[in-house]
Parts: sequence; C-alpha cells; structure tokens
Amino acid sequence: MWLRLLSCLLFIMIGHNLRVVGQIGKTDFSAIDQKARQAPAHLDKDLSSLTAYLTEDAAGELGKVRAVYVWIITHIAYDYPAAKRNKRSNHSIQDILDRRKALCFGYAQLFQEMCRLSNIPAYVVNGYAREVEEPAPSLDVPNHSWNAALVDGKWLLFDPTWGQGTTSGANPRYTLENDPFFVARPDKLILSHLPGNPMWQMLPNPLSADAFMSPASTLEHHLSRIDSTYSYADSLQFFQQLSTDRQRLHEAEQTFRSFPSESNRVQFGHALFDYAGILADTAELLQNNAPPQKLRQLNAGVISLCRKAQQHLTNLYPWQQELFINALINQAVLLYNQQDELEIEAQTAGKEALSLLHEALATAETGEPSFFKQMARQRCMQYIQVIE
Repeated sequence: MWLRLLSCLLFIMIGHNLRVVGQIGKTDFSAIDQKARQAPAHLDKDLSSLTAYLTEDAAGELGKVRAVYVWIITHIAYDYPAAKRNKRSNHSIQDILDRRKALCFGYAQLFQEMCRLSNIPAYVVNGYAREVEEPAPSLDVPNHSWNAALVDGKWLLFDPTWGQGTTSGANPRYTLENDPFFVARPDKLILSHLPGNPMWQMLPNPLSADAFMSPASTLEHHLSRIDSTYSYADSLQFFQQLSTDRQRLHEAEQTFRSFPSESNRVQFGHALFDYAGILADTAELLQNNAPPQKLRQLNAGVISLCRKAQQHLTNLYPWQQELFINALINQAVLLYNQQDELEIEAQTAGKEALSLLHEALATAETGEPSFFKQMARQRCMQYIQVIE
C-alpha cells in the first residue's frame, strides 16, 4: 500500500511537468516568435525598452517568457573564441547586448534579467553539462549555466545556450517549434544537465554526482527509483524567501555539499566571506542607532562566517583578513565597554574580549605585511594592556 502510494506521488510530480510540456506543444507561438525574431535593432540599447516591446502583446507569463527566450537565441551568438580561451567574454549585460555574443553564463544572466523585468521570478542555475552520447565531464567546477523560472505558478527549466546551439546553423538539430530546451522536461534535461544545487533538478529522486558520471544508458534506470524523502518544491519555496545575498551563499554551500571538489570548496569559502562582508556593512550602518545586543549579534555572525570560511581557504585576500580582524576587534571593544548594558559579568566579558583580541593579533601576523595590519596590531596590544 505504502509503496503504491509512493509510486503514485512520483507519477504525479513527473506527470505535472509532462502535462506542461504537452500544453507547450499545442500552443501557437508563431506570432510571438516572429515579433521576437524581427525586433528592431535599436531597442537592444535599452534592455527595459526591449523587454517591454517583446512582451507587450504576449498572452500570459508563458508567452512573455517565450518572447524573451526566442529573442535571445535568435539575436545572441555563442562566443566560440572566448570559449576556446576559457575566458569570460562579457562583464555586464550591456556588454552582451553591444557585442551580440555571450557564453552560457551570459545567456543565463540575460534570460534572468529579462524575465525579472517582466515580473517573472527567474534564476541562473549553475552546474555540469554533458552530451548524452559522450563521457561525463570532470565535476571539479561547474561548466555550464541555464535557467529556472516561476511561470504561472509553476517552476520550469530553460537553456537558451543549448537552444541557440541546436536551432541555428546550417544543419540545426531542432526547430523553434520542437526546441526541447524551452520548458525542458526535468527527467530528460537531467541526462545532460546536473545542477550544483540538487533542488534545481526539480525531481522527486535527485540524481547523484556518481550516477551522472555513469554511462548515459544507466541514468534513466536511476530515475525510475523512488525516493520520498526529498521535496524540491519545499526547497524552492525556502530559497525564494531568502535575500539575494543569502541565496548566493546557499547556492555555494549546496554545490559544495553535493560536489566537494577543491574548486567548490574554495568558492564556498569566498561566498562565506562575501556574506560576512554584507553583515559587517549592516553593523556599521547601525552602529549609532542599534541596541548593543543587536550589534553584538551582527559582529558574532561576521566572526562565525569568517572562521568557517578559513576552514575552506588556504590563503585569504587582504580585504578578507581586514574584515575578520575588524570584526574581532569591534566585538572585543563592544564587550568590554558595554558590559552593564549587555548584562555580562566583568570577568567573563574581559576574558572573552581578550580571546578575541589575541585572535585578531594572530590573524594580523599572517600573510603579507600591510599598514592596516601594523595599526591593527598596535590597537590590539593597547586594548589587551587596558583589559589586563
């Protein structure tokens, strides 16, 4: 009975996506496609104006996404020279519009921004891509980017890079009418696309890294297995509630947990420092207005993130060291100067403040010398003398 219920749930979740894809196949996008392909060139100087033009006559959110997708894959060429150099070709979305070329991350960024200008939540999905017929790539660092969007209340997947590559050229594999990368079926896309964060698979039974590395012929067998313990819908709902900065950290953490390579470990460490910097900026803005307990809480968060990041990074950038040292010193001063307001015993506050100052001093002794570190060491020694 229970096994049969699980089978039904699995069928319902996959069946939902199949129905959406089926509806797509019956939708006439010809007018939207034609308008997108023939959009005036002068409009791409301003992304807002271009997006408004493309979507003004589109029916519903799916029609708007279709207009955005078709414009991108018919007007933005893949930057093969940059790909061969393994070098980022654009530094902004405006660069993409000006050059009319992009790599996969550029395609995904552009799609995300145009969807958001249409009031449709969209995200860049970073992960690993492979040709189904070819051996799986190394999972050291993500090598591809595509998109997820919340369209008419349903999470859907898109890959404008592969859409452009398979519907253009002298011998295209697909046409716009049967492009499998517009509203891609999750159970089919996973055969070639493995997200760093498992929730973006949008499958009730997420594919593991080991399974993805196995021959393509065995992948579909894995997908037939039942796993009732994972709900990607709940994960996506939680993700949406996070701030943009917190989402970046969450993505880096989930990617590292799923693919604990050296590159992903380093990326996670830097993401921790990035978020620590945001908390530090918040603490600085609130310094003169927030209650001491709030400032202490923010500083503690910065310190915790920096300590965790150090476990994943061999060498810190100068700004990362400075951020950590500042947080340690600020917390020590806060503890010592506001013992009464924080309701901490003097002995306990002094002991904790000394520990923080010694940690700041030790951090200032590592890495390349700098004027900041010299001044930080002097401050630490002065505060230590006062407290002792």
